[in-house]
Amino acid sequence: MFWKLILVVLTLGGTACGLLVLRQQEQDVLATQSTLRRQITSLENELRAKAFRIGELTNLERLDDYRIRTEQAGDLTWVPFPFAPEFDRPLSVPTVPADLVAREQDDPAPSNLGS
Repeated sequence: MFWKLILVVLTLGGTACGLLVLRQQEQDVLATQSTLRRQITSLENELRAKAFRIGELTNLERLDDYRIRTEQAGDLTWVPFPFAPEFDRPLSVPTVPADLVAREQDDPAPSNLGS
C-alpha cells in the first residue's frame, strides 16, 4: 500500500512538472510572437517612410530642379537619349525553323536526350 501511494505521488508530481513545462513553453512562444510582431510593425513603418521618401525624391519637379542646379553649377551635363524608347512595344521572340525542330525530333542526338 505504501509503494502504491509513493507511485501515485510520483506520477502526479511528474504530470504536474510536465504541465508546468508545457505552460512555460507556451508563455515563451507568446512572448517571442509579440516581440516579432513589434519588430514587423516597426519594419513596416520604416518601409512606408522610405517609400514615401523615395516618392518625394523622384518627384518630376524635384528632378527638374536637380537637373537645372547641376547644369548651372557645371558639375554635370544632361544629354537626352538619342532615341525615343518604346515601352509599349512587345518583345520580339526569335523563332526556331520548323525543319530544325522536326529533324531533332526524328533523330535525337545524345546531347538533347537530357542525360
